Amino acid sequence: MEWDDVIFYEFENSRMIRTRDWKYTWRFPHGPNELYHLAEDAGEEHNLIDQPEYAARQQQLRRRLDVFFDRYADPKYDLAHGGDSKTLPFPTRVRAED
Repeated sequence: MEWDDVIFYEFENSRMIRTRDWKYTWRFPHGPNELYHLAEDAGEEHNLIDQPEYAARQQQLRRRLDVFFDRYADPKYDLAHGGDSKTLPFPTRVRAED
């Protein structure tokens, strides 16, 4: 298998794909989503997500993201499709009154 310099990332309600030139982050269910052209904006200062001229690129990256996670995500923990979270709540310490 040939390495194509693509990274996929997931944490809770966020999934991301990063290629050599692009980074797309999808936050579900309601965003905010992000799209950066890394070849021209390495510092990720200009989010292109709502720019119509990049809609086809966004759709292409989203398809790749969906294909990857449809193949590799454990349905039990796939939050995007109704699964449960693996993350445990942070325990809260109750301080006794002095």
